[in-house]
Amino acid sequence: MRKCTRQLRKQQAGGVLVLAMILLLILSIMGLSMLTAAVGVQQQSIRVKREAAAAAAAEAAYEQAVFWMCRQPDLFLAIDQAEPTGTVTFPDSAGWYSIRFAAFADYRPVFEVLAHGQSGLFEKNIRVFLVQAITGWEMGSCRVPSGYTATTEVFFADREIIDMPIHINSFQSPDDENIDIHVQGNPDFRQPVSMSESRHSASGKDKYSALIDTFDNGIYFNQPQSRISDEETIRIKLDWFRKILEEQKPDLILNPAASPHISGGLPTVHLEFFVGTDGIGYLRITNHCTVRGYQRNISQTDTWDYKITPGTDGKRFEKYPIYGYHYIPENASATGQQTTRTVQSTYVTPTYGTIQGTPGGELFVDGHVVIGSSSEEAASVPGRVMNLVQGRITVVATGNIWLTNSIQVSDRDDAGGSYPRLADGRPAHENPNSLGLVARGVVKIIDPGLVEKLGQPPYVPNTVYQPVGILDLGRPAHSHHRHLPDPLIVEAAVTVCGGGWGAENVLRGSYGGRKEQSGKTDDLLFRGLLVEAIRGVVGVIGTDGYVKQYYLDERLTRGIVPGNLWFKGKYIPVPGGWIESRNLTTE
Repeated sequence: MRKCTRQLRKQQAGGVLVLAMILLLILSIMGLSMLTAAVGVQQQSIRVKREAAAAAAAEAAYEQAVFWMCRQPDLFLAIDQAEPTGTVTFPDSAGWYSIRFAAFADYRPVFEVLAHGQSGLFEKNIRVFLVQAITGWEMGSCRVPSGYTATTEVFFADREIIDMPIHINSFQSPDDENIDIHVQGNPDFRQPVSMSESRHSASGKDKYSALIDTFDNGIYFNQPQSRISDEETIRIKLDWFRKILEEQKPDLILNPAASPHISGGLPTVHLEFFVGTDGIGYLRITNHCTVRGYQRNISQTDTWDYKITPGTDGKRFEKYPIYGYHYIPENASATGQQTTRTVQSTYVTPTYGTIQGTPGGELFVDGHVVIGSSSEEAASVPGRVMNLVQGRITVVATGNIWLTNSIQVSDRDDAGGSYPRLADGRPAHENPNSLGLVARGVVKIIDPGLVEKLGQPPYVPNTVYQPVGILDLGRPAHSHHRHLPDPLIVEAAVTVCGGGWGAENVLRGSYGGRKEQSGKTDDLLFRGLLVEAIRGVVGVIGTDGYVKQYYLDERLTRGIVPGNLWFKGKYIPVPGGWIESRNLTTE
């Protein structure tokens, strides 16, 4: 009996041992599984962390590349000197970037940024195609010169329509105590507004709390500055523009000389755009004209006719000789000083290395430019339409550009194609015609009544007085009593490097100085793009000049103006231009 009991106990002890071993094995397997899972989770965590670090490094490299691009006076020149590259480093990752010119989209340069990030075995690649941002109305400063070193507020006012995006540079520091846009009454802002300044001052004051509701489509702060006020940027861009003509069509670089018989005469080229009876777009060029200007002393503060003093980066201003009237050379056509050519004959091809853009017209004048035909000229040839641009052309002047009549783009092309206007009067989206005006000085609408105050233009040897605008009713042909149309219509991309866009001889005070067609103010209908180094006065509501109606011509944001000199200090990806990929390196 005892023997059986001992054997049973031995069997039970053996069973417990086996069970213990099985449990130990199960626990070991579970422990190993948990350890394996923990290692997997850790490895996954490291993988996610490394991938995120590589992506962050690539994005940081991209941001640094764009920051570098925004600081260049001219990106073409910077890339031409050396292909830009750079690196960024972090404790657990690093990145690098490179920048190159990729292509032309019409006349608009497209740049490529390659950004690479790496953390451990993990890599992230970003490839982005960017273009320089375009604003409908871009201002170096939303103030007008009022003296040698002084500026004053300029207001958006009642009855004004601004149907284009606006950008305004900071006048002082971004977080100063003063706002950089001023509103009087209820102007109609139909598109977004961006500011280089902050919404809040350094003291924390909300500077724009009273104005926010004015901008129904939004106002955005702390945006990059435009480089329109930077003289080195302007010089580089104008030199690049001239270089294209020197290489392809040097005869389109004009150097007018003023008549020696006119004291203080300004060397000028007179341009007249028209569509001929054959349906082709033409440009008549009269070289060696002379503008008889009228200049007030700096102490005379009765008008707003200032421009930026060269070499001051927009900090000092001076009175300049505004347009009084002008002369053309006697027998200009017979002597070859007046030529007529098709707009298409001015076409050159923008190139960068082996990459070519879309051909378009360019004209460079080392002097001043007057644009516009008189009413007599418009009526001289039945079927010919004056002051109409058919084709694509940009005019650059180292001096001023004066407009003496309306100037519009044609709704047809040289092949007979028709492009009916949009319901609001803007050119059709497919319309291929465009005009660019770029002045190192100012771009201004002349006062047709100033010649009356100066008196009958005297006889000047070897020249002929050239009337402009529209002949006053009841006056004999070629009389100097003239006016401009109301509304005056301008359809162009206007870039004013040496001051502001506006109307000359707008007087301060309670009475008008300009000659209007009727009433105290006329209407200015502008369709296009506008960039100005500082605001110019267009009119004083109810007393003098023009009431603004500005509309964005969206075609111009695609870069259809040849040689357009972009100044915006901001680059944005093109639609579909952001491409990402991930790699896992092997050792």
